[in-house]
Amino acid sequence: MEQVERRLGVKFPADFVNLILNYDFGDFSILGIHFGSETNYLEKLISFHEHLSNEDVANFSNQFICIAIGDHFTFIMDVNSGNIFVFGSETPFNKKIKIAESFTKLIQALGTAYFHRTQNTQTEFLDIVIKTFDSDNIDFWKEVIK
Repeated sequence: MEQVERRLGVKFPADFVNLILNYDFGDFSILGIHFGSETNYLEKLISFHEHLSNEDVANFSNQFICIAIGDHFTFIMDVNSGNIFVFGSETPFNKKIKIAESFTKLIQALGTAYFHRTQNTQTEFLDIVIKTFDSDNIDFWKEVIK
């Protein structure tokens, strides 16, 4: 882990480190969000970061790291605060949306969304979202749950 942090010039938040060291994100996808695909997740982080840094060097300083990609969004973490943001084709980087306060909270929310989708209780999940999250990111969660 320290080698990856040195290579990327970042220090990862503790909750992120604990989860990825204890669980295999190398082949993990949920609700169209891909953390890894039959690979080592730490190597995938490097690949995500290098690809995004090459696309937009000004936006991807050592403050942000890409942690996952989805059909419509790119998921990034602010390594200083641990906050998780998304941006995409309709949401440019400078208008990125905060969707979770930590990597752990993101995984919990995705797991809850997945459960409600499998139970066909998406409305209940959206009620939780409205009570829990900022109004800015409700459209994101609606997209994930459909």
